[in-house]
Amino acid sequence: MAVEWKTATLAPIPGEEPIHLGYFDTGAPENVQEPYTTIIAVHGFSSNGGAWENSAALFAKDVRFIAHNRRGYLGSSDHYEGEAKDAVGRYMIDLAGFIRFVAEKLNVPAKDEEGRGGIVVMGWSKGTASTMTLLSLLASPKQPPFSLPGSLDLQPYLSTLKTHLRHLILFEPPGETIGLPYTPDYAAVINSDKPFMEAFPAWLVPTVPEEKRHMLGKAVDVKNAAKDFTVWLAERTDEKECARVAEVGLKHVPKDIGVGLIWCAGSIQWCRDTGAWIAERLGDQPNTVVRNIPGGHHFFNITDAEIFVPAIESLIAELDKRVYTPGPIVPSAL
Repeated sequence: MAVEWKTATLAPIPGEEPIHLGYFDTGAPENVQEPYTTIIAVHGFSSNGGAWENSAALFAKDVRFIAHNRRGYLGSSDHYEGEAKDAVGRYMIDLAGFIRFVAEKLNVPAKDEEGRGGIVVMGWSKGTASTMTLLSLLASPKQPPFSLPGSLDLQPYLSTLKTHLRHLILFEPPGETIGLPYTPDYAAVINSDKPFMEAFPAWLVPTVPEEKRHMLGKAVDVKNAAKDFTVWLAERTDEKECARVAEVGLKHVPKDIGVGLIWCAGSIQWCRDTGAWIAERLGDQPNTVVRNIPGGHHFFNITDAEIFVPAIESLIAELDKRVYTPGPIVPSAL
């Protein structure tokens, strides 16, 4: 599927220059009677929205799929150059601003009382950081557990999230996004004698079956990736803040949205441990679902879209039951 890339212009912070985010959009579904579902997908580190192209083509015909490139990646504004502690909130506002753009400028349907329509936000790998931070804002809108510019008016963003946000999905979140200590495998990458941008793929790529590794190239975007690593939720100086953001969001999931966690059993330890940590904090909250894909790896959304997409569609359907179906729900097995 060839996709057409466009640019969204956002001006979230009064007095600051607008930012630009490149994105692709499969467009409004045709001949659909009920409000359609919109998925906004957020890519990970050293990749871009192209990581979602294979999956976008396989979702149901009543799904509109939109993926944007975060700051610093192809077609988008440069990385945030301020303090790392401030970047936590800035990147969350980028995501909230893009959701608002999709709702208001692209005119996607709001969710109705039966859970039809609306927006499902799905983060992958480091893209789960802004998704997690958005969740913490919804859990504590009056006292967000991160800094925001004093000139920012949150109300327009909160209003859009109230009318449009249906679910949040965390796919393969790494420990950096929640402030976990390094696992031995990742510590070896950090402490390697090789440059990080050589050691990092040498650690991850071998988990992908050799015959499928060529599929990763479409999404590789490393030109400015080194800045992404140091500025956003990866510096150990903000480890405690990352953990606090995650704790607030995961323990108090708002009742009017669902949160889904999904990771691959064959993934790296750094992500398997993070999945277990998040699952424990989600606990038995009735509007959350935890799923594990047998086998698989960190790039499953790229190489095995025919398995990944049904897993995500099933997860969304289960979240719909839990959020919009009255009465007690028996927790599903992991």
